[in-house]
Amino acid sequence: MTDAVALPIVGVGAIITNDEGEVLVVRRGRPPGRGLWAVPGGKVRFGEALADTAVREISEETGLDIVVGDIAWVGQTMGIGDPPSFHIVLIDFWATATEDGLQVARAGDDADDVDWVDPMKPHRELVPSMYQMFADLYEAPKRPGSRSHTATPTSGERPFTDETYRTDELPATPTRTFRIPASGWINAPDELVHLGDELGEPVEYKRRIGRFLLWRAGPPVGEAEYLAVDADQIEKRYRFRLSGKTGDGYGPDGKRHRRFRTWKEALRDG
Repeated sequence: MTDAVALPIVGVGAIITNDEGEVLVVRRGRPPGRGLWAVPGGKVRFGEALADTAVREISEETGLDIVVGDIAWVGQTMGIGDPPSFHIVLIDFWATATEDGLQVARAGDDADDVDWVDPMKPHRELVPSMYQMFADLYEAPKRPGSRSHTATPTSGERPFTDETYRTDELPATPTRTFRIPASGWINAPDELVHLGDELGEPVEYKRRIGRFLLWRAGPPVGEAEYLAVDADQIEKRYRFRLSGKTGDGYGPDGKRHRRFRTWKEALRDG
């Protein structure tokens, strides 16, 4: 009788970013990596498609509904010992929260807490594989300080397309290969085209939120101006100025918002 052969476990995660370029992470409530932070995800069940694992795990750990995109990163993590105490193959997808998933993320299942971190300088202690992933995808410093090349451009490095779009041709979620400038929208109002004049930054399309088209002027992370334009009634627009974690702007609910998240929720519900 031969001994059973131990096989690696397959784990799937999702890289979800907000409009400030931050990545959603959860604090692990169970080993391995208990108490450390990582993108939400979990083990693949037998017979389960990888993308379905991502949808299920992110819903269980954060309460968010997501649309899964392309595979962003593949890696592995091993425990100490010979043979190692654990061996997990990691597959992380790009993902976007749906309109119904714009509610505040909340911790659940294996996650103790949720937060957003800047991949270039995370303020949380991450699991080791996360530092490698951020290095590969964002050219972030690896621990203890080396750097790694990436072929995947960050949001600020993606080129602007020279294509033009009608309103109904604007995608529901951002692309991962290029950006759409305000000048590329045939029906763009002057207020939108000049949104970035004060900041000296181009204006780019971000996503649809309910019936609104969301545009942003500013660097990938930091101070920015947002303009939400009603796709059906372009004269209806709502502006939000973001500085750090807070900002100022009125939503379609008629209320003044200081938090970018509540402003977006007002757009969704408007």
